[in-house]
Amino acid sequence: MESAQKTHAENNGAILEIAENTKIRSGSVVRAQNNHRSRATPDHHAMPRTMIAKPLIACAKLGLSAGLIIWFGQQFDWRLIQQNLGEMRPTSAISCLGCMLLITIVSGLRWHMVMSELRLPLSRKFALSSIFVGAFFSQVFPTSVGGDAVRVWHVWRKGTPKGSAFLSVLLERLSGVAALVVMVAIGTALLNKEIDDAPIWFFLMAVLPAFGIGVLFISRLDKHNRLAWFPWLKNVSSLSMPVRRILFSWPLAPRLFMLSIGGHFLACLALYSLAQGLDFPLSLLQCLGLLPSVILFSLIPISFAGWGIREGAMVIMMGFAGLTPAMALSLSILFGLALLAASLPGLCLWMLRCPRF
Repeated sequence: MESAQKTHAENNGAILEIAENTKIRSGSVVRAQNNHRSRATPDHHAMPRTMIAKPLIACAKLGLSAGLIIWFGQQFDWRLIQQNLGEMRPTSAISCLGCMLLITIVSGLRWHMVMSELRLPLSRKFALSSIFVGAFFSQVFPTSVGGDAVRVWHVWRKGTPKGSAFLSVLLERLSGVAALVVMVAIGTALLNKEIDDAPIWFFLMAVLPAFGIGVLFISRLDKHNRLAWFPWLKNVSSLSMPVRRILFSWPLAPRLFMLSIGGHFLACLALYSLAQGLDFPLSLLQCLGLLPSVILFSLIPISFAGWGIREGAMVIMMGFAGLTPAMALSLSILFGLALLAASLPGLCLWMLRCPRF
């Protein structure tokens, strides 16, 4: 009898233990399912934050640009600036606008060369029209890379993979910046006596080696497997082969470089035309030595299409040439307006092509 009771108790204990284990397992399964559902279910509260953040950033950039321009105007006699703007000779303004249009055409030709090397079957006509559309959106979007995004979208709409479309725009930009930093270094060296601010001089001279080291690092990144431990470097290493193919190949790289130099020279010629139209004492050599630095600073994507940042850089750099802040600010405003006017053909092209997109 005692033996039967003992066996019955052991059986009950085993049943309770199995039930307890089953309960634990089922609870784990339920928790796992709930965790999976929580990960799979989108966070509806996070989406509005993302949607709100982009307009806030755009408004912040617009506010920064407007605030800087207003501040400069208050500091440097806005009435004198308005007087300078009204004294511009029409022939000089037309010459400046022609240079700006040629800059966009040069950029389109450079982009078409990059796309041809990447085996993207797109015509030169498409490249030129898309570069004008991109130039327009670079002026009206909160950041200058907005026009680049439009270009990527245009190429993608032609049946090209997004990665290849993005790569063509990125490499075209890199080829232009490479020539720009070379001109910054050469111009700073030529105007060594005029640029008497030591920190600015050293900073401008350091841009070229820093950019060169960065490009060389990216171009050789896929050769070093140890760096693959870092996920973000592994993603960047996918650019190594295209960078070598575009920026370090013969004869494509020299052709891209010369086209880029030509585009930056046209920008300097446009500024020189404005200075001549206002009778400002600014030589072409000073434009070649100082304007590339201004363009480099205006590429920083913290303002609306470079407005405000360009004006501040123009006041500082043109001060080394002997121009007063009011003169430099007048030149910068006219230069920005010329960029906007030269991009208007892109608006017309976009409106004509809009139904097909």
